[in-house]
Amino acid sequence: MDGDTTLRASSGCAIYIGQCAYGLWHEVGVVMKPIRAIAMLTSLLLAVLSQAAWTDEFLREPQTRRSAGRRVRATKPPSSSVALKALHDCAEARDYLIEVAVERVLEYRYQRWFMLPWSGGPEDVRGSSDVPSDFTTTNNQEAGVDEIDIVKTDGTHLYAVEGKDLHIMQSWPATATAELAVEELPGYGRGLFLRGGRALIVSDVWNSEEDSDGFTGGTRFTLLDVADPASPGVLRVVDIEGWLVDARLIDGDLYAVVRSYIELPPELWVLAWRDDLGLPDLPWDATEDERESILAEARTIFAPLVTEILAKYEVQDMLPRMRDVSERESAPIAEPLLDCGSLFRPVHASTWAILSIVHLDLDENGPVSATGLIADGWTVYASRKNLYVAQTSDWWWWGWMWAPTEMTTAIHKFELDPSQDSPVRYSASGEVDGWILDQFALSEHQGFLRVAATEFDWWWNTTPEREQASSVSILSDDGNGHLREVGLVGGLGPNERIFAVRFMGDTGYVVTFEQIDPLFTLDLSDPFFPKVVGELEVTGFSSYLHPIGNDWLLAVGQEADEDGRVIGLAVSIFDVRDPSAPTLAQRHLVESNQDTWSWSEAMHDHHAFTYHRGVLSIPAYIDGAEGRFSGLLVLAADPEEGIREIGRIDHEELGSSGQHAWIRRSVYIEDVVYSLSSAGVKVNDLFHPEVEIARVPFEE
Repeated sequence: MDGDTTLRASSGCAIYIGQCAYGLWHEVGVVMKPIRAIAMLTSLLLAVLSQAAWTDEFLREPQTRRSAGRRVRATKPPSSSVALKALHDCAEARDYLIEVAVERVLEYRYQRWFMLPWSGGPEDVRGSSDVPSDFTTTNNQEAGVDEIDIVKTDGTHLYAVEGKDLHIMQSWPATATAELAVEELPGYGRGLFLRGGRALIVSDVWNSEEDSDGFTGGTRFTLLDVADPASPGVLRVVDIEGWLVDARLIDGDLYAVVRSYIELPPELWVLAWRDDLGLPDLPWDATEDERESILAEARTIFAPLVTEILAKYEVQDMLPRMRDVSERESAPIAEPLLDCGSLFRPVHASTWAILSIVHLDLDENGPVSATGLIADGWTVYASRKNLYVAQTSDWWWWGWMWAPTEMTTAIHKFELDPSQDSPVRYSASGEVDGWILDQFALSEHQGFLRVAATEFDWWWNTTPEREQASSVSILSDDGNGHLREVGLVGGLGPNERIFAVRFMGDTGYVVTFEQIDPLFTLDLSDPFFPKVVGELEVTGFSSYLHPIGNDWLLAVGQEADEDGRVIGLAVSIFDVRDPSAPTLAQRHLVESNQDTWSWSEAMHDHHAFTYHRGVLSIPAYIDGAEGRFSGLLVLAADPEEGIREIGRIDHEELGSSGQHAWIRRSVYIEDVVYSLSSAGVKVNDLFHPEVEIARVPFEE
């Protein structure tokens, strides 16, 4: 371990030695004599060096500690197996693609039809003033990092993506709410961003036949001038081969993660099923050693044949392309989005796909640039300075059918700096044990990345010698390409999995569930010694946690009985003023009849959760003996006064014959709530939801 890494691995003051020394000097230099100040600074430096040496030894030697009654695994050295390697030219790219292709052929040959019924991937189509002074915006995870969503507002107008249309509506004054324009999208709309007088619409495009430049489909970014919302104008259209994973807008800079599937040469499919190659059989009950030996033999047979097939194809032709057009150009030309020199690869062969982290300046109409990763990844988290892509191990290793592998999550960090020639720059990679739930499982704070994960194997509890549980890891970029684990607390919720996570400054909250819902509070102020400081057990579970200041958590989830049987949709408020003794302050059951089914999209998509000025609204779906309700549930939620239902806004009547009105979002403008469903928009009094002010039905 070099000196720089040792310094990074030191705790608290050691990491911020400059800041600590400055702070101490400021304190003692003013109120104490210089000689005493120098003596204290000398003591500080000696303490830091001692701490660094102790921490270095701590990280070097495997050991197990205990913290607040929880198992704390010793931090582990950075894994080189997840670090990305830069590809310098197309020859290196070809060599890696051959590795991946060989693994794909092995998968086709030996995994065959085995597929779990639940294992479908993401491809499975899986007032009165003139200008309002108060309105809600997208419920983003990080301040200053806007997330793509299906509805945006500037207070006076609503912009909603529904199906293949963008609906632009006047929204203020509320009584004058009306549709101003409908922009037909080329395919299914994924969402939009709104910035000043511009709107960026993201949609899927698909051509049944190749057009002149062979562009069959992908993701379209349409930049609109909406200075006059009734007459939007197209400023720019960018098409990228691949499908949107997620996107962020930071100031005027768009960062989009796009997944492009590399089309396999048809010869590889034929190769996988040839019976004249002398391929060994793989018995379903083969031991791990037998399986590895058989696959190794098959790999040596396939490798030269795959190499021969791929030699016929240009690597550049396999990479995603883009086309940048304006409304004045009728014949756009596709060009490479990436070149071989802007690609990175994992150490081990991953999936036959490319993730592109794309940058586009919405304000300046600058060039489109991208950094590519030949791998998969479905969870995206971003701070204002960095973007992380997480990839669970099931996406890079297919052999679990015979020998379940360790469940791990690889995390790749990309630095964001639009002032540089390359606005997206790969920085480091790391790995944690277990799988993460969603973007809230990741959080960056003071240079450290906190990651919450559940450790388990494919077949739950098949390794009785190891108790499956959840953990929170603290990772630090060591400056050498690794996200190094410097702190960890584990043993959270044995034999349960994580249902919700929220990090708030130096505090973390984790909810696990099997029969009851433990809410764990974590002290993360010292990244090298994170610890559990409190635990609360209540029935049911929470699947989304929303801060009310620093003292309360507003949660949506499901109530359950003592045996873990789900009863129905529940909204809760937790008192976390004392992290060592969190309590359930309030709970409201939407429906308490076990014969009634109730659910909310807000449980799994935080964009459907709107909380402002003590009022919470969430989509609600209730189906029971008294009929079906699909609409918006409006609640007063106050830590002291409790949770009570203000009213419901039903959208079923907006649906045409045979069409279900699927409620999606809500927006507040002053004291008015705008609820959005697949059938249209309803405008109601926020504090008297039964009072309808206006409605805008969408045409079928």
